[in-house]
Amino acid sequence: MSDTRLDIRSDLSCKIHLFCTQVVHPVVVIAGPTASGKSALALHLAETLQGVIINADSQQLYQGLDLLTAKPSLEDRAICPHQLYGTFPNTAPGLNAASWREYACQQIDQVHGMGQVPFVVGGTGFYLQALIQGLSAMPFIPRDPSFDDKDMYQRLCLVDPELGQRLHPRDRQRIQRALEVFTTTGRPLSFWQKQPRQSCGPYQFFTIAILPSLDVLTKRIGKRFDILLQQGLLQEVSQYQEESKESLSLAPLSQAIGLKILQRFQKGELSWSQTQELFIQQTRQYAKRQRTWFKGQLKSDEILKFPYPLEF
Repeated sequence: MSDTRLDIRSDLSCKIHLFCTQVVHPVVVIAGPTASGKSALALHLAETLQGVIINADSQQLYQGLDLLTAKPSLEDRAICPHQLYGTFPNTAPGLNAASWREYACQQIDQVHGMGQVPFVVGGTGFYLQALIQGLSAMPFIPRDPSFDDKDMYQRLCLVDPELGQRLHPRDRQRIQRALEVFTTTGRPLSFWQKQPRQSCGPYQFFTIAILPSLDVLTKRIGKRFDILLQQGLLQEVSQYQEESKESLSLAPLSQAIGLKILQRFQKGELSWSQTQELFIQQTRQYAKRQRTWFKGQLKSDEILKFPYPLEF
């Protein structure tokens, strides 16, 4: 282990230990884009400070595709407790930020009850925002699997022009959600987002954001792809395909980054060079969106401008 990695770990451990001794209900949040090293840093800190890791990644909540969704390994989970990883079957309805927050708060309270420190770790920004800042008073709105997605962006711009200016025309998931909100409540999502937020308990947060440059992330994404292939990524995708015959397109993991690209390769629609290029490109685009969101939306106590660890 390099001196730099030891310095990072020691410095953050001291700061978090001091924070936890000064507040009554401490929660440590570790956020960042994919391949930035969130899980590795969380594992080291939780092991040092006798903590429990709680998942805040929307894909890692579900059973299946452990490699593709980068769930912590069984070896890592044996080092310290991990909660909300692979907790829900892939046939379950997808959790939104409100329902995830409810589960996360239950876990946080249990960890506090044991006198330990909860480490909430993940790259789903809306989950972390819901936990730290609370949620607006918008009523619960279930997903609509039969939703007509024709001309979605144009429809959004008509009913919620303010949100339409903020969303990318290809951000189908958020556009559909905004239209579902309008259809159900008769008010645009931008209206609900401005309402006073409901807090989530008496927690005090110490937030760490890992924000390496996009070039660094791209190199790590490529290296991680090679490692996942060696660990059996293609076999995992084949098994997922075999075991998930029914309602595959509606399952939460159907949106896992890179899944459709690997499935196209296995069907013979892409060459291997095309598959590699598209997989890394799609993951890089996702990391870029995450990085931009965390820089603009997450107030952090510590910002690491390099990944952890510095190398694989």
